[in-house]
Amino acid sequence: MSVIIFGANGYLGRNLIHKLSIQERDVIALSRSFDEDFFLNYPEITRHSIDFRDQHTYADFVQEGDVIIHLIYMGIPFQANLDKKSDILNNLIPSVELAELCAAKSIKRLVYASSGGTVYGDSEEKLINEDHPCDPVNSYGITKLATEKYIRAISRENKMDYAILRISNPYGGFPNPQSPVGLFAKIEQCLVNDMPFELRVPMETTRDYIPIEDVVQVFINMIDHKQPVFDTFNVSSGQGLSIHEVIEMMEEKHCKKVIINEVSPNNPEVRCNILDNSKLKSLFPKVN
Repeated sequence: MSVIIFGANGYLGRNLIHKLSIQERDVIALSRSFDEDFFLNYPEITRHSIDFRDQHTYADFVQEGDVIIHLIYMGIPFQANLDKKSDILNNLIPSVELAELCAAKSIKRLVYASSGGTVYGDSEEKLINEDHPCDPVNSYGITKLATEKYIRAISRENKMDYAILRISNPYGGFPNPQSPVGLFAKIEQCLVNDMPFELRVPMETTRDYIPIEDVVQVFINMIDHKQPVFDTFNVSSGQGLSIHEVIEMMEEKHCKKVIINEVSPNNPEVRCNILDNSKLKSLFPKVN
């Protein structure tokens, strides 16, 4: 059995590659391009450059019994609203095609990285569980939710095993220095390089932040889980931090103040988002 990672060059992909490499798994890494400086450390990982929008570039790598990890998102989430059509063409349609291919080839399980921070939309609930209504406020969240729905529909039609992971906001681990992902990484880059931090939302905006190592472990558990899944899970810490609190933490770590440049938002954002992770803990009790 191979573990095939679509989007292996991204933030989550790199950290997953590192863990799977330590465990000496059979891994095929797929991405549009690869950071040679990073992947030279993992010569045992098989790599292939693909175009996610062209199924012919990757179809031969997907085989019966494989676990497929779908991490790809083409574009920048906060800019997706500016070109909704491209978001659909570059992300939703290729994701549906990948799910259909997985079903046709009878893969063991499709594990999809969705977004716990956007699919629910605004909520008055202190903790949001998986049964909470989903009403995303921007194109990125809408595309993620639509992909989820198509995966479920294709699963019902073909009995394809799947796990949808609604991930909150991971931090730490191996970042992409050319394209830092997440609030922690972006603030750290600004502090290290004496760059202004572009603040696009109010300081009191609150999110659920989780160590990337915990997220990776959930993926490992889903790869190894023997029983059918067919379900959706929040992957989170269950705790909330405001942007102001994160900035203070990072300033204390680096013993310096970050320069803040307030930018007019061009994308609707959820103001508070904290996820209930009890469902995942019931499946994997050792997950933090």
